[in-house]
Amino acid sequence: MTDDAPTDAARLLALINASWISQAIYVAAELGLADRLASGEQLAEQLAEQLGADAGALHRLLRALVTIDVCRESEGGAFCITRMGRLLTSDHGRSLRAWARWWGGHLWPVWGDLLNSVKTGISARQRASGGDGAEALERDSAAAELFHQAMGQLTRVEAEEVVRAYSFEGVTTVVDVGGGRGELLGCILEANPACRGVLLDRPHALARAEQHLRSVGVRDRCDLVAGDFFEDVPRGGDLYILKSVVHDWNDERASCLLQRCRRAMSPAARLLIVERLLPERLTNSTRDRAIVQSDLHMLIGPGGLERSESELLRLTERAGLRVDRVLPAGVVSLLEARPLPTAPSRGIPLRPLDPAIASEFETKAPKLYAHSALYRGLARRVATEPRLLDIAADAQPGQSPMAMFFAAVHFVVLRGAAHPLSTIYADIARRKPIERDPTPHFVDFCLAHEDELRRVISTSRIQTNEPGRAVYVRLGLEWIGLRFGSDAVAYVELGASAGLNLNWDRFLMRFEGEDRGWKRGPESSPVRIDCSVSGLEFPAERGATLPPMTERLGLDIDPLDIERSTTREWLRSFIWADDCDRLSGFDSAITLLRNTPVPLMKADVTRDLVEVCRGLRSTRLVIAHTFLTSQLTAAHREAMNQQLQALCKDREVFRIGAEWSNGATELRVGRLRHGHPEDEVLLATGEPHGRSIRWVHPGSR
Repeated sequence: MTDDAPTDAARLLALINASWISQAIYVAAELGLADRLASGEQLAEQLAEQLGADAGALHRLLRALVTIDVCRESEGGAFCITRMGRLLTSDHGRSLRAWARWWGGHLWPVWGDLLNSVKTGISARQRASGGDGAEALERDSAAAELFHQAMGQLTRVEAEEVVRAYSFEGVTTVVDVGGGRGELLGCILEANPACRGVLLDRPHALARAEQHLRSVGVRDRCDLVAGDFFEDVPRGGDLYILKSVVHDWNDERASCLLQRCRRAMSPAARLLIVERLLPERLTNSTRDRAIVQSDLHMLIGPGGLERSESELLRLTERAGLRVDRVLPAGVVSLLEARPLPTAPSRGIPLRPLDPAIASEFETKAPKLYAHSALYRGLARRVATEPRLLDIAADAQPGQSPMAMFFAAVHFVVLRGAAHPLSTIYADIARRKPIERDPTPHFVDFCLAHEDELRRVISTSRIQTNEPGRAVYVRLGLEWIGLRFGSDAVAYVELGASAGLNLNWDRFLMRFEGEDRGWKRGPESSPVRIDCSVSGLEFPAERGATLPPMTERLGLDIDPLDIERSTTREWLRSFIWADDCDRLSGFDSAITLLRNTPVPLMKADVTRDLVEVCRGLRSTRLVIAHTFLTSQLTAAHREAMNQQLQALCKDREVFRIGAEWSNGATELRVGRLRHGHPEDEVLLATGEPHGRSIRWVHPGSR
């Protein structure tokens, strides 16, 4: 026996015996114990008399609840409820009492039949009742009441996250398909007064929905439709929602449900699928245990399953839907899908050609893609193709049509499109010589995948996390340390995307010039950036030191989760397909971020910056952004400047910006104090990805 055996045995025994915890909480919830203790501590004998329980047995239950932080025992032997225990009270805003009662009373026997479900693949509920359980709820009103209370309590925990994560701007009618008693729909309508709602579910659910929607004050904006979503889904919505519904069903039934939604949707409507996503690789984390517990619950209960992102993408495409983006929302994810066209779009007349878009491919490409022979050649061809220019014109306001066009093509290639261009791109990434002209294949690919490219371009935004641009941040901070002293700062990155560059001080940077050179960062870093330097004397050559960082924070209007394959592919798509060094650097930065996660926050920097920064302790702030302002309208840039001026009323704020201007990247640093910006200086110009920098500012100590 090894030294670890006793420890392993103790851990395993604790897991084997853990069922007592579920039952102890269930009994407490069923008895209403928390409601009795909410007003103050009581002795077991007093509680037993009120609850009609045996005093000795109840005392033993209370002692057990003490060990799991549901109750607390005083020195005098009385018991009181804890903060967590208050979640078992009936009137708590986030009560889980109904869920505890449903789990311990109705699900407990079903879990006891897991063995048979594993051996046969048939759910225990189906074997016991011969159906999915919905019919039983129609017959048992008390069980139906408890079920919908329990589902409502679980949804309440997640509904606020959904409303925070997803923008309902422009949505007029939300159709909640299988929405139970309307917990999520009520939350959406409360937060969006201009919206109307339609709730589709079985009659036993709608009876509870009537009361709930009245209680939150939105019943007058909501239509209740009794029906079976496998038969029909109401038409006329511009946003349809399936929240924790798809996972209830096997692939065949789930595909049928999605097809019913697709049939009801107009071409412009969207479908929001709200589900937990099964990771591609599981760990023993609490989050992963929760999702596999839910997956097993689907096995023994309705007969469904939890799915990975790739599995849901295949399921939606089979139903004639295409997922455009995946958003994190707490423990769940939001998959936004649109209907696939039923007919090709090549018959759509072209819009009048925008000369500015053609000019972008003709005149900007040679400088912007100076290091990409592939993209320079492709840009010349695109500039002569009206159909391709029209596809690029689908980019949203503020988004570069050329950047979005090339990224969309790369993204569709990375998603596995079968085409000769995919082989060419893969060979280039492996540094294999290309013996054929890729341009004809590129044009054919774009025409063959026109609908998909248009969807990506029209619904997505530029999201770049270029590790090489971190050199501008380091040089800007070194200059701040040289010019204004090395007191500690809090570092905030605007437009942080997935947060790769928040680890900039953990990158190894090697600066080399004709007669000079130096290194910064840990030698062991997986991210290595080589930058050629020229021009005047750099801060590092004058002995500048970095101000220490007390805090770091990334802000983005749509922060990305690198654990999602679509996120990694979208970020990777903005790297030129023939830039092997940057592709390799991106992969290394992903590895570093997984090992050293950074704090990211969803925020609109044109509106929320002051409020977010109130939570930072430091009185000196560094606000940094790279290639952000070009994505903002003039009004949004002015709003961001106003936020910075408000922020510096009671703090010293430094702004580091590396933005494209006059055919090069310009590194500018400014100080803001007393509500006003001071002089901003141009420190350096360079290549967009940090390959070369020329220092232009003479500086001073």
